[in-house]
Amino acid sequence: MYLPHTFDYYLPIPGSFDESGKLKPFLAAELGDFKVAIGEWVGRVISSADMGRAIDVYNRHRQLLHKLYDLRRSEPPQISGTEAFEVVLSSMFVDKAEHNMWLAEFLESLSKSKKRLRPGPRLMIIGGENHDPELLSLIEEQGANIVIDDLCMGSRYFWNEVLLPSPLSETDSATRRAGERRGEGAQVETLLHAIAARYLEKPGCPVKDISNVRGRPRHQHLMKLAREWNVQGVFIVYQKFCHPQELDLPPLNKLFQDNNLPTCVLELDTTLSKGQVKTRTQAFLEMLGE
Repeated sequence: MYLPHTFDYYLPIPGSFDESGKLKPFLAAELGDFKVAIGEWVGRVISSADMGRAIDVYNRHRQLLHKLYDLRRSEPPQISGTEAFEVVLSSMFVDKAEHNMWLAEFLESLSKSKKRLRPGPRLMIIGGENHDPELLSLIEEQGANIVIDDLCMGSRYFWNEVLLPSPLSETDSATRRAGERRGEGAQVETLLHAIAARYLEKPGCPVKDISNVRGRPRHQHLMKLAREWNVQGVFIVYQKFCHPQELDLPPLNKLFQDNNLPTCVLELDTTLSKGQVKTRTQAFLEMLGE
């Protein structure tokens, strides 16, 4: 079905980490052009104060999601991996300020609840694009607890914040006063560079983490997650024909093998093979229990 629209824009995004130091100014400039295009579309100039408020809302959202993920550090976890994944997915379709309100209320209710999951093997699931909570649900139905993830539609979506230099990070009023002192153009430029840095420094997938120049920052991040969430086994899922994901399998398996973490690899296609997921999960959990 064709849905009419009034705005479209192509935003070039760098395909690798900023090893040269040249990508941040490039991306900041592209984001600046994007900001102008949106302003022309809505019929008003997007000011530094507008940008500061939006950054505050999105950073607050990331902080709340971190609190949600922290609920799975305990043994047994307070919520399931499927539930946490569904919350992250829902945030992609709801106004962020409204979702922040709902999420804060949800976290408050959980803080008063004595609910805990049944004990089970603590798993981490990592991979590329997967927007189907049923995959996580099928794994957890076999008796495991997914306590942390590194997925495009999961933790990588919110993991790091936009970091602003003081006094920009203090309050909206401070942002406006700093903008008046330094000039609106300089203020906008600072914010654009902060947004660009956040994108370039976020945990990456194999598509971006393709060199050894920086010591595979993604691998370092994965091991940090495994240690902090006390992971006992790792599910590696990847989309069929995603060559960067396939090429990363040997070093990933070696990484986890060297750290005494068993792995189970699942290849995903357009449709989810429920029988395969159940069988592979059951066999993997039996191996963990030996």
